[in-house]
Amino acid sequence: MKKTLASLFVILLILAGTYSAAWFYAKHLIEDEIDRLFAQAPAQNIQFLGDKPPVTGFPFAPTLHYTDGIKVRNWQVSFNDMFIKGYPLPGMPLRVSFPGGIIGWIDGTQDSLALKELDVLVRIPNPLPASFRETDLRLWQAAGGTLDIINSLIRYEAASMNVAGTLALDTDLQITAELQTQIRGYAPLLQKMVADETIKPFAGFALMAALNNFSAPAEGGDTQDNVASLPVRIVNRDAYAGPVLVGTLPRIIWDAPGSPAPLMDPAAP
Repeated sequence: MKKTLASLFVILLILAGTYSAAWFYAKHLIEDEIDRLFAQAPAQNIQFLGDKPPVTGFPFAPTLHYTDGIKVRNWQVSFNDMFIKGYPLPGMPLRVSFPGGIIGWIDGTQDSLALKELDVLVRIPNPLPASFRETDLRLWQAAGGTLDIINSLIRYEAASMNVAGTLALDTDLQITAELQTQIRGYAPLLQKMVADETIKPFAGFALMAALNNFSAPAEGGDTQDNVASLPVRIVNRDAYAGPVLVGTLPRIIWDAPGSPAPLMDPAAP
């Protein structure tokens, strides 16, 4: 009996040591990648507004805590806290969360988007694109590269949305999407968007009708909190909620020779 317990103890020590070594090796790889990103950022017209994030979390999944925001050419995102948690291996899940919200905008336009909360669980693509340069993205797109969203939570104004599905790039290197969504609290949000002229009245009414058609009463029976389940697609930069065209995404101009970072074209419709 004592020999059995001793053997189990030795096995556990070996497993713990192996796991610890693997974890700290992964930590070393992540730190090297962070150093590379920060070193190459100026040449790619990328500005990290916060300090390099430390790698923490042992003995659980490695976790990065980054603050402030990122600016890439003429678009910027700002936030108080961003957490990235997961093992950096293709096919493994990775969680990215902004518990205090996030705001993004394009310089030279009045367009901005402020989310109260964003929490996304994705599967790391296999293979990963070698970089965000146009040549590498074309190779990744031609190989069938996708980004799988396992689940996500988005809070915007009074509405919240759960999203799962797939993102990819089309042959023009613009975002395409096939998503399933559950939206709560959409009625007051659409009313505000129409009042603010964010969307046209006809599109707002059509989208309200579509959401009502796909909705079920929320617990308690308050119609303002109806939950709608419907597909969302992005095709040729056009975004559809169910059958309704909601809007058109700005064109992403990826780097060409001499243009080392993606550009959101403010003149794009």
